[in-house]
Amino acid sequence: MGVPLFDKESDEIISDSMNVLDKSKNIRKKYKIIHEMLPQYTSRQIRQRYLNHLNKRLCMNPLGNEEKAFVIRWITTNQKQNGIIHWKILILDLKAKFGLLRSENTVKNFFYSRMKQLSRSRGNQNVPSAQTAVPFNNNVLTHPLNLLQWSLIFNLFLK
Repeated sequence: MGVPLFDKESDEIISDSMNVLDKSKNIRKKYKIIHEMLPQYTSRQIRQRYLNHLNKRLCMNPLGNEEKAFVIRWITTNQKQNGIIHWKILILDLKAKFGLLRSENTVKNFFYSRMKQLSRSRGNQNVPSAQTAVPFNNNVLTHPLNLLQWSLIFNLFLK
């Protein structure tokens, strides 16, 4: 593994800055302000670091079985026709139902690793692989699963 992108000092600056900026609800472009203090990182890198690692409200424990089932059900019923999954909305719904804030990475990693696991366990029969079921084009899903495929995945998940 290589050298970490963020060091402890940068993490502290990001955390401390977000604590101050979060108190002022009407400050827009918080990450851009922090980027000006840490020009070696882009606003997007700072945002991702905060939302997936540094936010003190994040629950870092693994997803529970009920949360996993909720994620599968939610995606089954809410994925758009064009294949887009609105992860931010899913995370807010997870928080409303279970009271725990999860990072986007945690939820996505669970979902895509579970799809890959199901694909392997079924010998690629009837269950699309993660690559063919959800190919990416600039982080937008371009090939949605049909309802039958989702039902199959959901039923396999619950077994």
